[in-house]
Amino acid sequence: MPDSVSARIVERAEGIPLFVEELSQVVLDVSKAPSERAIGDIPATLQSSLLARLDRLGAAKPIAQVASVLGREFSHEMLLLVLADRPDRRADLDLERSLTALTVAGLLTRGAEATVTYSFRHALLQDAAYQSLLKRTRRELHARVVVVLRARFPDRVEAQPELAARHAEAAGMAADAIGFYERAAAQAEARSAHEEALLHLNRALDVAAAEPAGVERDRWELAVRQSMSGVLFRSRGWAVPESVAALERMRELSLATADRRSYAAAVLGLGLADYLAARFEPALARIQESIAVANEVDATAIVVVALTVSANIAYFQGRFRDAYEFADRVTALYVPEQHHREVVALAGDDSGVTAMGTKGWALFHLGYPGRGIACTDSAVAAATSLGHPFTLGQARLWALAIRYDRGDDDLDGVATDLLLDCTAQKFPAFAGGAQAILGKVNGNPAVVLEGAMVAATTGSMVMAPSIGFCLADAHRQSGHLADALSAIDAALEVAATTGQVFYDAPLLTLKGETILADAAEPAEKRRSAAESCFRR
Repeated sequence: MPDSVSARIVERAEGIPLFVEELSQVVLDVSKAPSERAIGDIPATLQSSLLARLDRLGAAKPIAQVASVLGREFSHEMLLLVLADRPDRRADLDLERSLTALTVAGLLTRGAEATVTYSFRHALLQDAAYQSLLKRTRRELHARVVVVLRARFPDRVEAQPELAARHAEAAGMAADAIGFYERAAAQAEARSAHEEALLHLNRALDVAAAEPAGVERDRWELAVRQSMSGVLFRSRGWAVPESVAALERMRELSLATADRRSYAAAVLGLGLADYLAARFEPALARIQESIAVANEVDATAIVVVALTVSANIAYFQGRFRDAYEFADRVTALYVPEQHHREVVALAGDDSGVTAMGTKGWALFHLGYPGRGIACTDSAVAAATSLGHPFTLGQARLWALAIRYDRGDDDLDGVATDLLLDCTAQKFPAFAGGAQAILGKVNGNPAVVLEGAMVAATTGSMVMAPSIGFCLADAHRQSGHLADALSAIDAALEVAATTGQVFYDAPLLTLKGETILADAAEPAEKRRSAAESCFRR
């Protein structure tokens, strides 16, 4: 090829290697003696160049087009099944000739695997073949792929539901696509791939949004939003704006579709968000509304979650007897085989297990530490048997916290293990709590603060006074008594502001002990100030 022709090709290709290759091939194809005049006979864009190359393939072009629907890489078997209902010998031979022609032409490369696979040599080649299909033909082919996947490759659909989802979406099969995306999200969530799960669910929302407005579309969106709320609860927190927005949208959709059960679930979720943000009064109002509606539609799982939240609020408000009674009602209602799946979808964790932990804490504060610890241990065992990582993380945190409240030694390893596990599984609320306890155990205020900041990303304010206690005690252990007293006063202020008086006694006891330890003050003054703390 003359240098002048090469220079023109480089100029027109604008630095795109594939375009250089395509233009060179076209020039060679249109003229046995390449010249600058031949440049005028070739396409001006890469897309048109690739389309022109497809047109010159003759009978192999339709094969390339169908293959492009399957993806960048595809198997010979899948292509044959999608191409026709009749995989006879003649069709097989025609396909082989076309695949050979496409490989010789440089559009495809053949893999070395035992199962024959092919790949488009460049993604732009696949895209050009795909874009050359009529939209109606594309939809029909994608629908055919879904049929073949279901009939011949069910294991692959089970392992990769997102693959079937993409084909169903492109085929205009909205209900199927949404179902496949939800299955893909559930699989991702099971391995704590929360962001991947949210991507699948957002894709499902896009599919629903593309459908005509109406009750059916609203029901699809409502189901996806319900799944999404659980993922958001576990990975980002109940009280963050994104979670609250999802719950508000669920409430709107449940009203639009006259779905009373979903309405109760949405109101309950908003109550959960208020509870975690330590807005206890509006939380209780929403919880009571959700119970009333749940009783109308016989939704026991919703009542189980609502009573568990009621128990937790009572506990943090220092109403330990009420907390125990609410939790005991949950124990009477909850049947794991019947309610586990739904309560997890509603609250993010298993409320039956959570109620066991709450009952344990209530017993501990009512003067029965042995029975209380037995309850929190039972919660860990129940969570382990259910195989639900998020519920297990919460149960382990409560079991750890009750032991440090009892003053157990050698909690460093337990706290470290919990921190590592919850960090790996991306559960920030529990990772932050474990880190705060670890800092307290080791007398390291910086570790406590880091844990508090991790927990704060969830928007939660509950247990803030006990985290303040961890910080204060870490300061006291490290000899920073003034910082310890400041941390105690800040924790008591949060307790008074939010109504979380459950930890006032340990905080005031620690304050009295810290005052007594300050040798810089006169002994009588210290005794008087400490005694006022102990008597409150």
